[in-house]
Amino acid sequence: MQSLNWLLLSDIHVGMGDLEVLWPTAKHAFFEDIKKLHATNGDIDFVVFAGDLAYKGVTPEYDRFNIVLGELWSVFAGLGFNPPLVALPGNHDLSRPSDSNPATPMLKQWWDQKSARETLFKGTNHYRDLISDVFSAYTNWSKSPLPHGIKLLADNEGLLPGDSSTVVEKNGLRVGVVCLNSTWLQLGNENYEGKLHVDSRQLLALTKDDPTVWCQSNDLNILVTHHPLGWLEPSSRKQFESEINPPGRFDIHVYGHMHEAASEVTSSSGSQQRITFQSRSVFGLEYVGDKITERSHGYAWFTYKREEEADRLFCKPRALFRQNSGKAKIVQDHNFELDDAGTVPLFSRQSKALSPTPKPKIKEETSSPALNEVTAGTSTLKSLRYYLHPSAAHKQVRLIEHRKAGEAINSERAVWIVSDWGMGGDEFLYTV
Repeated sequence: MQSLNWLLLSDIHVGMGDLEVLWPTAKHAFFEDIKKLHATNGDIDFVVFAGDLAYKGVTPEYDRFNIVLGELWSVFAGLGFNPPLVALPGNHDLSRPSDSNPATPMLKQWWDQKSARETLFKGTNHYRDLISDVFSAYTNWSKSPLPHGIKLLADNEGLLPGDSSTVVEKNGLRVGVVCLNSTWLQLGNENYEGKLHVDSRQLLALTKDDPTVWCQSNDLNILVTHHPLGWLEPSSRKQFESEINPPGRFDIHVYGHMHEAASEVTSSSGSQQRITFQSRSVFGLEYVGDKITERSHGYAWFTYKREEEADRLFCKPRALFRQNSGKAKIVQDHNFELDDAGTVPLFSRQSKALSPTPKPKIKEETSSPALNEVTAGTSTLKSLRYYLHPSAAHKQVRLIEHRKAGEAINSERAVWIVSDWGMGGDEFLYTV
């Protein structure tokens, strides 16, 4: 069996006032949980940070962020490993530009300014200069040496600051990670939900104009943005789903921004499933803008395994919990449907490494073994097996059909299913 582990972190907001007061205590709960999971799961092979490293996107905040990174990597060093880092900027990692720059109002009105849309991705221009300028502190941080010799992975850099692609090779596995800047239009302080854009040309520039071939060369492919899809303008979301993340290209799309954890597995009209995972904030304000709703803090630990017959991806979502005594502790995130090990299975599919099974050579005077006979080395049925994707959410729907299918299996040891559902067939079978 081959396997690797990776962490998903997001939204630490270094430079925010409460960080200096609350982080010195909260960080120890984080560090202790890392040690606990390491004891049973092994080394972390790489870390993904999905944006909002800073609070206002200025240089002193990145200097402070390096101190936080150094503390975390000191924990890793004490456990005997030094994982590389993959990062991209969030909406707190840019400095807001002045409207006195003529490019600013044009980009703020992106969806009404055809000239800006036609110009931005055509070589060097004043729009690209403005975007580079507002992310300059982040870019300078990404080009500077990091503490503990941390390697920031970016094999290929793209059109916009923070766009990158890289391949992590570990334990005989290849993991492709693509980071796309989703926050470059968030130039003001207003609500940008449903107004942002990720352009397919950002992805093409990172994958030699052929993302399908780029992804096919890897065992696992991860797409990283800072924002969830709901923050994209409707036409941008359609382009994202058709040109950037069509079914079957990326194995999982991860992001942050919303400061709460969530995961979705979706399929449309029988298509391959898309898996998304939203990270909790590593650290943020105790409350959101209404001063009533508490922010949620935590992180996620992922494990990818290549077993003899299947490739599997698991997640251990973790959440900060304050005990009655006031002590902060990171525990299993019970907003997810977890197994006994605190794990969410995200997919199980036929292994890419599984070669076609050769037909057994049978002598004329012998017959094939019966299916219930134990024959050493026989793998006749291996190529016939069909792998179902885990889909716990479907346990709560089609309850009558579930009951009838269960009764048929119990009484007849077989069930024939005919439906015109249009979607959800595999998910239904998984829950029976």
